[in-house]
Amino acid sequence: MENNMMITQLVTTGGPAWWGVLIVVSLLMTATVHGRRPSGTFAGVLLIGLVAFLFLFGDTWSYVWMAFGNPLGVLIGVGIYLGLGLIWAVVRWLLFVRDELREDRPLPKPKDYLEELTVWAAYWPWSAAGQFYALVLRDVWQWIIRRLTGVLEWLTIKLFGGK
Repeated sequence: MENNMMITQLVTTGGPAWWGVLIVVSLLMTATVHGRRPSGTFAGVLLIGLVAFLFLFGDTWSYVWMAFGNPLGVLIGVGIYLGLGLIWAVVRWLLFVRDELREDRPLPKPKDYLEELTVWAAYWPWSAAGQFYALVLRDVWQWIIRRLTGVLEWLTIKLFGGK
């Protein structure tokens, strides 16, 4: 009996394999939903694949039974998730419009970007993580380049005498 449980519970909640799978899928989700044209279809396939994997090889059934025992809590949780998703979609839209205007593109119309808005709202944790990484990494990279430019200018003057 113990060997059978070990085989069917390869991914115990909170264990190393569970975290590994969660991190890999989260990175793929972030890469999928972040960007100018996110893919909601691929993100959905990833999410369904993750849930199927956890049900087949993990101890996820206990969460299902807890959800049946507390349907009001599940509804409140889903409502909060969707509400935060709608708020994030507004924030992401404003960031998107700002970026479009910075690149001298015409002012975008929300009705032309319904798929993007849906993806940003539905997969908001991964979209927000991607946006955070992009903004932070971009700022850090620009800081590094500014420092490098100063060092290169100093080296040029030192080595070549400012000719």
